[in-house]
Amino acid sequence: MPEDTSCHIFAITALAIIRAAQQRDHEAEELFLSAVALAREGGLNLFELHPLEHLIEFLRDRGRDDDAAVYEARIAELVPAEPTSTERIA
Repeated sequence: MPEDTSCHIFAITALAIIRAAQQRDHEAEELFLSAVALAREGGLNLFELHPLEHLIEFLRDRGRDDDAAVYEARIAELVPAEPTSTERIA
């Protein structure tokens, strides 16, 4: 059920945030990636955003900007860009 999967995604992400706060970085990263994978495998693109945003913050906080950029690109795929004023008129 999608509801169960979304709950798992949010729970795993919350645990990852806790592990990051505890400076258990390896575990935190694995959990963030697990939550992202669970959302992707379930086709729940909207729910993929939450762990991705936290993963990006986690990586940037640790000076891993290049790694974070990969996941920012994924967010760009998931969230369509706002149309420009010219596109809205056309």
